[in-house]
Amino acid sequence: MRLIIVGFCLACWSSFTNAGELKFLNGSKLNTYCTSASPVDKRYCEGYIAGAADAFSNAFDMQGIKFFCLPYGASDSQLRLVVAKHLKDNPTALHYSADTLIATALRNGFPCK
Repeated sequence: MRLIIVGFCLACWSSFTNAGELKFLNGSKLNTYCTSASPVDKRYCEGYIAGAADAFSNAFDMQGIKFFCLPYGASDSQLRLVVAKHLKDNPTALHYSADTLIATALRNGFPCK
């Protein structure tokens, strides 16, 4: 859990380009991290996805909505592969924010039954 929190904090921190200016990660940049050969980039991607998944799960759960249903034991690398496939299959959507694309990928990959 600590790694997920650290990864999300790093993802949020790296979104700030300079004081007072916020730059969100888009799908193109997320795809670069997720498909990189670098283990550091892959962990960054996994941490960002895990943080977004936690945030969406909590936000929707508070509203009584199940937007996606992650299986018990789903690994960070499994989530990365699902999101990376969604990004690869939808190149015209890469300009959208990464969090929106993550939510869509997880909904399509892990629908609630």
